[in-house]
Amino acid sequence: MKTPSGRLRARVIKVDDLSADMINRMWQLFAQSYDDVTRDQFDQDLAAKDAVFVAFDTGDDSFQGFSTFEIYEHYHESKKVAVLFSGDTMLRPAYWGQTAIQAAFARTAFLRLLRHPFTPLYWFLTSMGYRTYLVMARNFPRRYWPRHDAPTPAYIRNLTASLARRKYGAAWDNATGVIRFARPQGSLAPHVAPITPELRAVPEIDFLVKANPDYQQGVELACVARITATDLARLALKILRKTLLRRHTDARTRTVGHAAGRVEP
Repeated sequence: MKTPSGRLRARVIKVDDLSADMINRMWQLFAQSYDDVTRDQFDQDLAAKDAVFVAFDTGDDSFQGFSTFEIYEHYHESKKVAVLFSGDTMLRPAYWGQTAIQAAFARTAFLRLLRHPFTPLYWFLTSMGYRTYLVMARNFPRRYWPRHDAPTPAYIRNLTASLARRKYGAAWDNATGVIRFARPQGSLAPHVAPITPELRAVPEIDFLVKANPDYQQGVELACVARITATDLARLALKILRKTLLRRHTDARTRTVGHAAGRVEP
């Protein structure tokens, strides 16, 4: 029997290639993390996506999380842009902080830039909780909006509104920059990454709560980041350093464990 390693790897699987069993496992993980959601809602949302980053434990190949996405072209102010839209993202808490899905995201974005180098690429996501927003803020620190330390440029503000109206229609609230559904589409369960007073001390999280005070009711903040090859190279180096550090720590832990096991009585 294979043993879990506690480390992740991620694969890109097209939605049409997902097995019924995998979709069931994705739904079960999703339902554990959200309130007021139905299987029909989940299936409809998944069918609208192109593919999924699926995370597995490297030791026993067990399913540990996923992130749905789609890539499409959008015209704004008579110019074509490419959009990488992130949908539902779920990861079991034991694997929080790992970068396998981020690495798969970076590879996907890089391939898009490689194939279409003259079309600007933007990451579009709607944020209810703080974890995905922090991923955007930490990995694209100079080119993400809205943010606590700089106003949103007019072009980005208008692009965000254009993207949100296209995808969410009347649910988009242009005055506040949030998506507010007339009928609830689900909200994070209270036990999933609650925002504590200690977390509010982090400027990005404090800003997120102020920008979207109704996040606990399923209201989502529309966010955009410009993705460039330079950003992706920086992200790749960051992921590599984190991976090497984790391997070094794991090796030291095993060494200490083996040494302890050899201690004579």
